[in-house]
Amino acid sequence: MTYTQNYQLPQWVKSDRIMMDDFNDANTKIDAALKSHDDSLAGLETALTGGLAAKGNCQIYTGSYVGNGKYGANNRNTFTFPGKPLVVLIADPVDGYVLWAAQGVQQTYAYTSQGSILNLTWSGNTVQWFNYNTNIEQLNHPGRTYTILALLNSED
Repeated sequence: MTYTQNYQLPQWVKSDRIMMDDFNDANTKIDAALKSHDDSLAGLETALTGGLAAKGNCQIYTGSYVGNGKYGANNRNTFTFPGKPLVVLIADPVDGYVLWAAQGVQQTYAYTSQGSILNLTWSGNTVQWFNYNTNIEQLNHPGRTYTILALLNSED
């Protein structure tokens, strides 16, 4: 009789005498190996679940708004998110202006080949911004749909 490499389970050939003890021994080895495997998987699942619970302090949000053509300090763009924004990116699909700002930043640029200053105000889930020059530089061209991507704090 020969035995398997990993668990030393019997491998009979036609001339071998088959004994009940050999079957019982093989089943005991298989049972122990499966139990050890199950225990390892359960431990790994617990470790991964616990580790993941400590991660994921933000969620990705996507949205859009349509510009109304206004600009300036008295005509601020206002966007309220479903959670507190940590980082906001707004993209103009036509002129290529991009606003990107992190929570608390009070001034940033509408990035293109030349920068245009945007003034920002953060309050809870709401961000406001304005530009003194043009509605395009404020990311508020009339009728244009702007794309928003944000990371929201999921711990609030």
